[in-house]
Amino acid sequence: MGENDIRKAAEWTTQADERIMEWLRGAGTHPSSAIGHAMNNICEGIDYSRPHISRRCKTLSEYGLLDKNYQNYSLNQRGEEFLDGELDASILEKTDV
Repeated sequence: MGENDIRKAAEWTTQADERIMEWLRGAGTHPSSAIGHAMNNICEGIDYSRPHISRRCKTLSEYGLLDKNYQNYSLNQRGEEFLDGELDASILEKTDV
């Protein structure tokens, strides 16, 4: 993300969401348990519980920012666009995954 890029978050997004997507961008496809473990190692002073990370991954998938394959999540094109400041998350609608 460049200096002038601003991510366009939505009311439903959290700081954890961005951290999850940033990590997946570089790490590829992983289950929410591995994502949670990585978040707790990366984010000093913040303890993301496994259920919290699991819920956030599910929500990101429902809004179309992550792809879910069985229990694994990966960043998709929409997620990339959001991280790059090219997609306004407030226009996304929740779908049943």
